[in-house]
Order: sequence, then structure tokens, then C-alpha cells
Amino acid sequence: AMVAGPAIRARRRLRPPLASRRPSAAVTLCCLVAGSLGLAGAVDRAKFRTCSQGSFCRRYQSYVARIEGSGGSEFAHELDAASIQQNGHVVHAKMVQVHDATVKPLNLEIRWFRDVVQGRCGIVRIILDEDAPLHPRFRIRDGDVTTKEEELKPDTVAMKSGDAQTVFMSSATGDCQVALRHRPFELDFRAGGHLLQRLNARHLLNFERYRSKGHTHSGLVDATDVDDKDLWEETFGTHHDTKPRGPAAVGVDVSFQSASFVSGL
Repeated sequence: AMVAGPAIRARRRLRPPLASRRPSAAVTLCCLVAGSLGLAGAVDRAKFRTCSQGSFCRRYQSYVARIEGSGGSEFAHELDAASIQQNGHVVHAKMVQVHDATVKPLNLEIRWFRDVVQGRCGIVRIILDEDAPLHPRFRIRDGDVTTKEEELKPDTVAMKSGDAQTVFMSSATGDCQVALRHRPFELDFRAGGHLLQRLNARHLLNFERYRSKGHTHSGLVDATDVDDKDLWEETFGTHHDTKPRGPAAVGVDVSFQSASFVSGL
């Protein structure tokens, strides 16, 4: 007892009271917060470009403003209804420019697949590319982001043509449909009787084709017809960027009609 008592009291003296420990923790926390705020304030925002300082972003904003400012009367793309072809689970079509018939069309490809777990419809892959581009366009490698197509089961579709739109219907369970509006081009995806997704409903599709330097369009084809600055080179701060292939930006509006939250984009 004589040994244990002092030993216990010694341990108690080494451990500071709770009230004396709290201020130390509070001071430490304040120091950490102050340090973090100091680091945040030390960031040189002048080294980060804003949208207005990047040519592709700036001209797309101008393009959007022009399309939306027209009240729906101006758009750049329409689908050539006579070009639509369907072979099994793949649909092909040509998209032409409304204001310049000399511009080569865009190739639209839609591929249908079934869910690998339940065999239901619902996987639709859309590819839009230039027709005979001056330089190869970038394509995501099969399996790099999405499941490889060889691991999916094709979903054969039926086609129903109309004057204003063409509708494709899945053969699998789930009541999936894709409606292609011809002029202006729009794409709607439905499943189970519900409209889930709309592509180019606001007509903001911008596809800048590769071109020779000095080439111009006779009307509104893409965002370079609204803002033609810095197409082949641009400077930001001390950095000078040359673009020997010229402008090649792509933009489009996508609406998720029945979704409260969107993730995984």
C-alpha cells in the first residue's frame, strides 16, 4: 500500500487535468486553421486561366450565347434522314451543316447493347466523328473507360421512320427507345416509358473540324465562326502555345430528365 499510493499519485501528477488540456487542443486547432488559411491566401490565382482566358472555352461561351440568344431560331446541325441505316445493333447516319453545304458531314454511329447481368436493354453508345478528317480524331480505346464491347451482348433494334424523326426500339426487355429528330438534330433516350436523357435539346452542339489555316465558313458552322481569335496559337502569361492543327474543340448539351443526382461522368 505504501508503494502503490505514491506511484498512483505520481501518475496523476504527470497527467494534466482535463480543463488544462482543452486550451492546448484549441490553440493547436487554431494554429492549424490559421496555417491553412495562410496557404490558401498564398495561391497565385494569376497563374490559373479563367474560361475567358482560354480560347476554346471563351468561344464556346460566345457560341452558346448566340444560339440561345436567337430564341431557338438558329442552329447548326441537321440529320440527313436519307442517310440513316440500321444493321443489327448498329445505326449509322450523316449529320450535315445547315448554313454551309460545302462542309463535310459528321458521322453519327449508335451502338446498342444489353445489360450483362439481366439481359435488359439500356446500354447505348453514341460516336460522332468527322468524315475523312485532315488528322485522326482522338477516340477512347475500347475498355479504357467503359466495358469492352466484346464483353457485351448486342441488342438488335427495329426502326420506325417518320417525316420529322426516326425512332429505334430495342428488342430486349425494358422498353428502350432512341428518337432522332432530323431538323434540328436532337436525340432522346427513353426506357420503361420515361424520358431519361436528351442530347442537343438546346442545339448547343459544337464540333470544330480540322482545317487548313485561313479556311473560313460561309455561315454558322461552329464556335470559330463566332470567335476566331487564338485559333492557331495563344499566349497566357509567359507561356506561348502553338496549335499546328488548329481548332478542334467539341461541346454539346446533355440533359438528364428524370435524375435528381448525376454521378460517374
